[in-house]
Amino acid sequence: MVLLKKIKILSLSLTITFFLITPLAFYFSKVSFEKGSVLEIKKGDSLGKVINKLEHEHNFQSSFKLKIMMKILFYEDDIYVGTHKLEDVDSIKDLIFKLRSYPENEVKITILEGWNIGQIGKYLEKKLEVFSSDTFEKYCTDRKFIQNELIDKLNFFNVTSLEGYLYPDTYYVDAYLPEQELIKIFIKEFLEKTLSFRKKMDQTTMIVASIIEAETDLIAEMDTISSVYNNRISIKMRLESDPTVLYYMTEKDLKKFKNRRTPSERKISAQIWREYKSKKNPYNTYKFFLPPGPINSPRIEAIEAAINPAETNYLYMVMSSKHGKHIFSEDYESHNMKIRGY
Repeated sequence: MVLLKKIKILSLSLTITFFLITPLAFYFSKVSFEKGSVLEIKKGDSLGKVINKLEHEHNFQSSFKLKIMMKILFYEDDIYVGTHKLEDVDSIKDLIFKLRSYPENEVKITILEGWNIGQIGKYLEKKLEVFSSDTFEKYCTDRKFIQNELIDKLNFFNVTSLEGYLYPDTYYVDAYLPEQELIKIFIKEFLEKTLSFRKKMDQTTMIVASIIEAETDLIAEMDTISSVYNNRISIKMRLESDPTVLYYMTEKDLKKFKNRRTPSERKISAQIWREYKSKKNPYNTYKFFLPPGPINSPRIEAIEAAINPAETNYLYMVMSSKHGKHIFSEDYESHNMKIRGY
């Protein structure tokens, strides 16, 4: 009886030892890959699919060990999409770490001043590997994501849309980076760039900054344009800004509106403009006082101009193709004269 008990204890000890030591042996077991070896993991690839690729593309002989360790560690669903370099991997431990890390597939992206969320999304979808513009746009208006990831963690503004806050700049990012991680990068850059005057900023500031950005590329006239809109706001006068109307035009109509080479095309363009200008859209500043939010991503100079407008009494402006800049007026009569003159 005593002998049987000892045998059971020994058997249990051996079993426990096996289940403790074997995983450790698997985890630190050696593997090797040829120089220049890479593993491309696509969106939706399962652990089984990844192991199958390793076997067929790299003659991988440790599939069982990798599979067991990934399951024991609950990592089987924690695999990062991208092209992973394998030449520096020399153990199962290294391989697991590699599969669970963002791959180094750096690409250069440039977000231009004046782009809106839709334009940014379409551009990134062309530049990045697994990027979805629809998913990107969804996160940009996802209140839960904005609250949990941006407001709570980054001390971001309390907004319901990220339009206007995706900072326009050149970035070097992973080609396989998820949409929400890219958004965080853009928002962090925005917060860093506006740090010195963030206390002076609010939603109205960003609305005006985005309109300034849409109105001109000339930094020298931004503060004067800002004075026009800030003067209107101070007396509760509608902004009557053309760019806010263009913002809610469909892509198809916007293309027709901008195409004015022939008399018939100019007629169609005018019809489209009258149609959209008459719509009761919240962004129509000919009918409503302020739009609900910014209309694009403004550069830092436009934001500074919105905060610090020039001291003028201007309420009107018209673009002069002759001078290549805006001409400003204090009253409607002078404004009309300048329109006829330019």
